[in-house]
Amino acid sequence: MAIQETIKTGRKYRKCIDNTSTNKKWERYSFWSKASDVEFNDGTTAENKLGGFKGVTTNENQSAGYAADVTLLKSIKTALNNSITSVSTSVNTSVANLNNLITSVSNRLGGMRFYEDSSGKYVVGADSVPKKLGNPFEVRKIMITDDGAGWWNGDTTGYEVIAKPGSTTNNHNIYIGIYSEVYVQVNGASKNIYIGAGENGMWRDDLASAYYDKSDGHIKVRYGAKLYAGGGNMCKMTILYRL
Repeated sequence: MAIQETIKTGRKYRKCIDNTSTNKKWERYSFWSKASDVEFNDGTTAENKLGGFKGVTTNENQSAGYAADVTLLKSIKTALNNSITSVSTSVNTSVANLNNLITSVSNRLGGMRFYEDSSGKYVVGADSVPKKLGNPFEVRKIMITDDGAGWWNGDTTGYEVIAKPGSTTNNHNIYIGIYSEVYVQVNGASKNIYIGAGENGMWRDDLASAYYDKSDGHIKVRYGAKLYAGGGNMCKMTILYRL
């Protein structure tokens, strides 16, 4: 015959151990078990399963073994949501700025495109008018001189030497063409001027000036008056120009 039982918990009983009128001491006996006596369905005891649990904490820097209080979880969730919102806003702003930059560049190109030509160089331009990428200026290093072999020329490495015959004229020039922008830098120059005996005759070296004359497309060098006709006049220059 099967046993019918009802499970009761938390029961206790007392036993009187001193019945004197002044003491009345009792011992209380509870039907409790130790953690090592309680077994879970998986075969582990309460002591093994929960023995490492140290308590509940709101301190996120607490050592291992503590469970997080719900207030700590809420603060972590709030901080994470704020970080996600901040990153999302930053990304959206960056994307918007990038789109604006792309639109600006596209508008500035005016329909032009980049592509690689048959020589393997990248060029930019409309299909009908391609232009090579790179330095927009053309560069020439020129030396105008009365004598290409003259000792006064110095080192001519890298210079395009243009010899002009000795002359009493105070100007020399070279044609480069009509350009919208031209910059001339004088790298070195000399002008040997002889003043006759009646004028306290002497030799003198000085810098020449060079400038671009847009009206006729010439770089012109002005040495000044009374040049020595036998030579000794030179001007080295670097010229940058573009349409």
